[in-house]
Amino acid sequence: MVAGAFGCTEDDTGIELELLLLPLAFDGRTRVRALGVLAPLTPSYCLGERPLIELDLRTFRHIGAEKFLNTPRFGQPQDQPRTRHGLLVYSGGRDL
Repeated sequence: MVAGAFGCTEDDTGIELELLLLPLAFDGRTRVRALGVLAPLTPSYCLGERPLIELDLRTFRHIGAEKFLNTPRFGQPQDQPRTRHGLLVYSGGRDL
């Protein structure tokens, strides 16, 4: 999910922000967990000096899984990996 936001400080200094939230999956099931970032669109002197007291979400975009349906998948590894230079190497690759 990508969202546009507007933050405001106590002295009415405003800043445009962008919010990115990425869901985290575990064993193929989605949990209620996300990794996110809130970043300014342009650098501002007020960030780090004064806290934001208001945050308004303005735009919202969802980039769904259907965009990634035709991406290549990785093949299943062999049962027994081989050792090469002290590393375990699994044969496999992309299913084309």
